[in-house]
Amino acid sequence: MKSNWRYLHIPKTGGSSFKVNFINQNIHFPMDHLTLYDEKDKCITIIRNPIDQVISRFRSQTEGIEVQFKSWFESESTQNMQTKHLKLRVLDKDPTFKYICQVTKEDVDKIIKILKKDFFKVMVTEKLNRQMPLLLKKMKVRLSEKHCNISKKKYKPTTEEKNLIREKCALDFKLYNAFK
Repeated sequence: MKSNWRYLHIPKTGGSSFKVNFINQNIHFPMDHLTLYDEKDKCITIIRNPIDQVISRFRSQTEGIEVQFKSWFESESTQNMQTKHLKLRVLDKDPTFKYICQVTKEDVDKIIKILKKDFFKVMVTEKLNRQMPLLLKKMKVRLSEKHCNISKKKYKPTTEEKNLIREKCALDFKLYNAFK
């Protein structure tokens, strides 16, 4: 595979399951949490329903420890993670792994415009079962049915917690709604 492919991995969106398709076939292209957007490459990313993404991160980050969701989610660094990730990798082209950044509605509009215009493919976690086989076929890569990085910790958010996520992750919802 040519090196002009680039995968921008947003944590807890299905990226590990996506990557396994390439690792199992000894195919490599940049696809980690630090990969930056480059307009001359064919870029791919996956976004996820913000409620599911936040809960997945909560389960992953608190596995083995007793933490209340509300206290974990109070930190601004846990909110709007998908838009923060894309702002840093697409707009700022910042290789550091920091989520203490400000994202505006204008930033999200720019990100959506770039994703729609310049990205080879933007997939949605909830549609991966349909979207991934089509993408891999275009890329001439065999589909692996393996899903990985699934948390063992079970957590079902309350209606109040879902409403809190909707409020605090409004920019992630704007991004998600542009592609769902």
